[in-house]
Amino acid sequence: MIVFIGTIGILLIIIILNGTSFLYHENPRYTPPDESRLMSSETGSFTMQTKSDKVILFVHGFPSTPAVYRWPAEIVSHAGWDVSAPLLPGFGTTWEDLLDTNFSQWYAYLKDVYLELRKKYRVLAVVGTSMGGALTLKLAEEFSPSPTAAPDAIVTIAAPVFINSVVRYGILKNPLYYMVRTIGWFIKSFNPANVAEGSENNIDGRGRWRGYSGNYPRQTYSLKLGLKRINRDLCKITVPCLLIQDKKDRTVPSENIYHISRRVQSTFLEMKLTNIGAVNHEHHSLLIYDSTRQAVIDRILQFLNEHTAV
Repeated sequence: MIVFIGTIGILLIIIILNGTSFLYHENPRYTPPDESRLMSSETGSFTMQTKSDKVILFVHGFPSTPAVYRWPAEIVSHAGWDVSAPLLPGFGTTWEDLLDTNFSQWYAYLKDVYLELRKKYRVLAVVGTSMGGALTLKLAEEFSPSPTAAPDAIVTIAAPVFINSVVRYGILKNPLYYMVRTIGWFIKSFNPANVAEGSENNIDGRGRWRGYSGNYPRQTYSLKLGLKRINRDLCKITVPCLLIQDKKDRTVPSENIYHISRRVQSTFLEMKLTNIGAVNHEHHSLLIYDSTRQAVIDRILQFLNEHTAV
């Protein structure tokens, strides 16, 4: 009995440590990405200038790169928008660089890019995919209270604010997510690799994705804590907001889009749900798939033009 109680006690302590920031601190000071060491010319940051007074800031996900925005950037540029697609610290070069970074650094870097753009442009919209969508929500949470600093509109694509949600939604996407902090004490990565070329599974344009494959427990734990804070502060968002996700997203549970829509306080809030069907990929990176990218970018432009017009 004593052994049983002791075992239960240890498990509870591990669960608490893995779900909180107790005895954990992140340094938000970042080192900008070294773009002389890119794994591919497609994975670096890029801008497009049209001499416009409005700009779209594209934010990539984890462990992705700005490569996912190469095609949509061309479309919005032709539609009269400038484009900024930064590479976040630790990404796009080699997977070893990711190991020295955390969520606070990714956001701090993005925030600095955002504030520089805010000074230069009359209209600033932010579009983020996956973790990039979560970072987009965080920007809106921080700056919505300030009329001069707030984004004029935001768009999220498959943005998570949770991965597991057993109590509220009965979702157990990944049981190891509850143990990721402990795993990270012993293992820095599982099967890491650079994806600098198209994958074998190029169905529906999936091979356009560039980034790192594998799993990174310490960075995942950092992301987990970041998502928890974002989820807590969703009610601070008041700017126009378009939420997009596929019904069968295999990476981020689609319950996220409904949850976010109920929590934000945006006067102008819209949702777009895609339905790719039985296609054998993640149903997640909607701006690279042949089946969704045109419809998605068309809806984004329509939304932004409607809600950023003066």
